[in-house]
Amino acid sequence: MSQDDMNVANSDGATVRADINSQLGAIVTSHSGATAPSTTFAFQLWADTANNLMKIRNTGNSAWIVLFKLSTGGFEQGADIASASALPVLADGLFNDVTGTTGVTSINTLGVGVMKILQHDAAVTYTHHPTNLVLPKGGDITTVAGQVLAFYEYATGDWRLVSSSIPADVSGENLVINGNMLVPQRGASFAALTASQYTIDCMQWIDTGTTAAVVTITQDTDVPTVAEAGIKFMNSLKIDTTTAETLGSGDAALYLSHKIEAQNVTFFGHGASGALSATLSFWFKSTKTGIFTVNVDRDDASEKYSTEFTVGTTDTWEKHTVTIPGDTSGTAIADDNGIGLDLQFMMAVGATGTTSTADAWNASGATELATANQVNLLDNTANNVFITGIQYEVGSIANRFKVPGIAIELYKCKRYFERLNQGGFAANEFGTIQANSTTVARGTLYTEVEKRTSPTITISAASDFDVVQASGSPVAITGLTFAAITPLNSKLACTGASGLTAGHATRLIDDGGGNAYIDISAEL
Repeated sequence: MSQDDMNVANSDGATVRADINSQLGAIVTSHSGATAPSTTFAFQLWADTANNLMKIRNTGNSAWIVLFKLSTGGFEQGADIASASALPVLADGLFNDVTGTTGVTSINTLGVGVMKILQHDAAVTYTHHPTNLVLPKGGDITTVAGQVLAFYEYATGDWRLVSSSIPADVSGENLVINGNMLVPQRGASFAALTASQYTIDCMQWIDTGTTAAVVTITQDTDVPTVAEAGIKFMNSLKIDTTTAETLGSGDAALYLSHKIEAQNVTFFGHGASGALSATLSFWFKSTKTGIFTVNVDRDDASEKYSTEFTVGTTDTWEKHTVTIPGDTSGTAIADDNGIGLDLQFMMAVGATGTTSTADAWNASGATELATANQVNLLDNTANNVFITGIQYEVGSIANRFKVPGIAIELYKCKRYFERLNQGGFAANEFGTIQANSTTVARGTLYTEVEKRTSPTITISAASDFDVVQASGSPVAITGLTFAAITPLNSKLACTGASGLTAGHATRLIDDGGGNAYIDISAEL
């Protein structure tokens, strides 16, 4: 071991030579010793023999930075770090253990080029920021116990996640259909709703109990910016309160529901040990701040997971992320075409519908729909709510919203609902059938996509349709009925026509007004 004050004093030649040799010895042995050198310089090395560490002096010559262990060359583990909004990392080692569950939005600066490897004892949510905390695909990350993240300080205070110990299969397909509110087969506006009704595709407004509220739901163009979301959203779903809801102590419950077919979520393994977790993320904007509730309801097991999210700023798009642990109790999700999961975004809930159990699977069934902290979003006609980018995926990472494209999204929507002539085309043809007599024509109606189950078929009005044969002009009908309905097709009968020739091909068409449509519904 050798240390020196690195100061050559004026003296005779032999003394100066001995002083220089002492300093050279200190340099070549990296100032090794059990205590720090008495004189220090920026970038000076010190072999700390008391702690078995190689250290280097920082740029400002104010502290020692640990490089590695002397005995193994391995990296030193620093002290545990308590999770915090601004994660207080220190230059005491490359590897640290993060305790606690407080979400992280930034990491304290250590200097450009510094690497930090962090192991987590529990679930901690890291929120993506484009210049402070850059995460893959612009998505937030919620860790699981034992997960290791490696960060690199790219610029001062600008940390980038460069590696994660999460397995490759933690992120998958978005299980929410039409989460970006792109497809509106029924139309883009639903005014004066006072009862439960499907609106934009796969999004159902639920109004139960004794309620006074009246809302208008529309497909809107108010969306998060590209800078905020990392992608360009085109649409959101807007809920506009037109008559306020007073609530009180009753059983009122009003919320937006998205149901996921059971066959699409059986792989989570709910109801057994090892059930997989999922991450729900969505963009939300409200004229009212406060605490809100979102539920994941397991229909087969009558179990519900209720959790809160907070709107902190009015009229501002905010991304919310929730990790839902696998449900190891109750019954499994049936491998069928029924309801598997129901995502419920609560807007207003009466006192009898609140729960004291949050952030846990609760076997209370359908009666408890929100925590007691849930605000009434419908208590004023000035209130508006916007939501888009709903994503539900396996694992603990909230990836950037996956955009499947209009063709794929529309195809998925049509498994549950299909409107023929959704565009309102005046020249639309619904198919070719055959006249049985001068007044009746029969044939088969085919669906474009196989339905979830045998659907219900309704029409705009029989008066919106005509039938026409090759040698004649269009004639009105007075009835259009369906029978022997299957997920793929059904028999149809047009009645009340005139002048048809029996046995001749006959086309079922719009009467020229663009109002004719056929709705084929197999909604969950």
